[in-house]
Amino acid sequence: MAEKVKCYFCGNEIKEAEVPDRHEHKTPNPKICHHTCHMIHHNIYPENYNELRQLVEAKGNYQEMRKATWNQMLALNRLGFDNTEERKTISKMIKSEETKVVNAYSKIVKKMPVWTKWLENIHGIGPDAAGQIVGILGDISRFERISNLWSYCGYGLHNGDVQGLKKGQEHNYNHRFRSTLFAIAVNGFIMHKKDSKYGQLYEEFKRVDREKHPEKVDSGKKSKEGKVIYNYTDMHIHMRAIRKMMKVFLKDLWIVWRTLENLPVSDPYEVEFLNHDAHSIPFFNPEDNPAFTIPS
Repeated sequence: MAEKVKCYFCGNEIKEAEVPDRHEHKTPNPKICHHTCHMIHHNIYPENYNELRQLVEAKGNYQEMRKATWNQMLALNRLGFDNTEERKTISKMIKSEETKVVNAYSKIVKKMPVWTKWLENIHGIGPDAAGQIVGILGDISRFERISNLWSYCGYGLHNGDVQGLKKGQEHNYNHRFRSTLFAIAVNGFIMHKKDSKYGQLYEEFKRVDREKHPEKVDSGKKSKEGKVIYNYTDMHIHMRAIRKMMKVFLKDLWIVWRTLENLPVSDPYEVEFLNHDAHSIPFFNPEDNPAFTIPS
């Protein structure tokens, strides 16, 4: 019979739990037994973040397969092949498998505190989007600073310049995840900007940027076709506002997630060094949402 122990994070007894030798359950040490004690044995977090990530990546693969198959069969249709019914049947089959994968990782993420205590209340984020975010980021403890998370997502700086795809250079961030975040920004926050704080931030960033730069400006660069490239066009300001909005969202996510997991949380740069007011996060107050209490 496996030893019965108390979880140091919630005080509940872990029944018939296998207690690994490397976890010092007799000594309350959150750094050692955090995930094993509370998350895994209470079935809150996935036992292996890689499994959750694989589900999220499978969803993307199914999506790409469905689109590619649909386009290929459309091309055949234009060449005279009557495959309308086959096209619909195949697309429906792939979509069915894609839905099963989404339901699987959505079920996992719905049990996690970062969802139940915060993301669930954020307009523009559903279980599918939350599952993709958690699945790709994995354990938030690996991002010690907010800037680490920004850099991983492609919203940081590299050699003094904004991260992005540069000709002849390998990108130094998760390009696919940045595309996912862009879709969440456009189809989630901006589409629901009436109710979403982040969508409203986007509008405010656009307004301020346009007031500072009422006219487009010659960047001094030219395209391959020899056309002048302008800064502060409507599209340029739109993309700048999305970048600023998503940096705020990722900062809030970092603070909330690490707070809920009893991990060290530092003040944002503007609060710590620029004497700004304390950072306010929608639907979350650390004092009202204490991390898992460790019994004395």
